[in-house]
Amino acid sequence: ETLPICRPCEEWALPVVPDRAFSIFVAPDLTFGLVGNPIEQTVCVFGQPLLDAVMSGSMAEFVVVLRCDGLPVNPPMIPFPTGQW
Repeated sequence: ETLPICRPCEEWALPVVPDRAFSIFVAPDLTFGLVGNPIEQTVCVFGQPLLDAVMSGSMAEFVVVLRCDGLPVNPPMIPFPTGQW
């Protein structure tokens, strides 16, 4: 579903974690965003501003890195507390 930007914020509160369909949330200038994959049950975070925000907030304890720059990380990695990997 595509929601027009003119709607009030409460109306476009959508889940980031995908349920049955891929979800894509991208900044208007394409500098950061999220891509949810319902098959893998993963959320890809891209763009340094959003990566920094995720890694400095309370969500950091739930982060497991599966891919970096599109390449698999084997084994999956838990970032350092500073958010640097």
